[in-house]
Amino acid sequence: MTNIRMSELAEYFRPFFERERDGKKRPLTLAQRTLNPSRVKKVAQYILKGCLPHESYVLPPVTVTVDISQNETFEFCGVEFEDDVGISSLEAFTPEFGTLSLPASATLWLADGQHRIRGAIEAHLRGEPLVQQETLGVMLIPDADGRRRKQMFLDINKHAAKPSQSIIALFDSGDPYCEIARAVLMGVPIFEGRTALEATNAKGDDLFTMNTLKECSKLLCKGLEGDLSKLAVSFWKAVSKHHPDWQTVDANTNAETLRAETMSFHAISLNALSVLGNHQHRKGCGLTWLKRLNQVNWSAYNPDLERVCRFGGRITKNTRTAAALAAYFAQQMNIELD
Repeated sequence: MTNIRMSELAEYFRPFFERERDGKKRPLTLAQRTLNPSRVKKVAQYILKGCLPHESYVLPPVTVTVDISQNETFEFCGVEFEDDVGISSLEAFTPEFGTLSLPASATLWLADGQHRIRGAIEAHLRGEPLVQQETLGVMLIPDADGRRRKQMFLDINKHAAKPSQSIIALFDSGDPYCEIARAVLMGVPIFEGRTALEATNAKGDDLFTMNTLKECSKLLCKGLEGDLSKLAVSFWKAVSKHHPDWQTVDANTNAETLRAETMSFHAISLNALSVLGNHQHRKGCGLTWLKRLNQVNWSAYNPDLERVCRFGGRITKNTRTAAALAAYFAQQMNIELD
């Protein structure tokens, strides 16, 4: 393991990023994915934001293979600590920490982490004073003639599991809408114990999902000001107080039956209510309009849903259908939309 300053990454990895990538003509020479500029931009923005005061960031070490010809070697010089750093004389010299010197002909290949490296390079170009002293952890693995790089890339990535949107909503401290969703989860009784914290589809005893709460937080609070967590908690408490089906939920409720027979707990219904909530808040209507939730036909078999959010017998959830369902709810509740 070693660390490389972000200011030096471009020099070390220029040959890798300038390599010939004509995969159509030479498909068997490929050993990495094509660089995604969008991912690079996101990594760069993440680093730059993390370098600001009171912020932080975490980048896992990248994996780099080192191709050194057989007639050349690398050198490692262990470090000797000074007496005043609090290390005993027996530990003053250690072969585990030191300086690694590679021959000039050594070739570095990114087996894993090309977007982190390129993002760090972009961050340095865009905000040099911020990242001048920042370093990136690098795991170096010998690989004569580059024979292992393809299998190494596959071994690292084929079992990788991307966190679900629900886990992201539960853990992400950098997204204000995730913070609002967590406040709703803990502040509204119906969501506690009935919300899937990892899955993105409600199953078993769950009626909601964490990613749905995050989606709704954005739809409800986008463009509004003030204590948005408090606003969201108050909104969903009012919904649970006035929604005819939500009022029936207790410890003996059969969640599977409710999910199958009503639209009341579907993510698209919560999205639509959030859209309406945002509209009504902008008009200064308060929460009294939610008393009219009992005027809506919440049955999953409601024929009015055809061509609104149900097509071919299946519910379709996207931005357009959520807006259409919000308009349908508004009509049922005698709410005028702009």
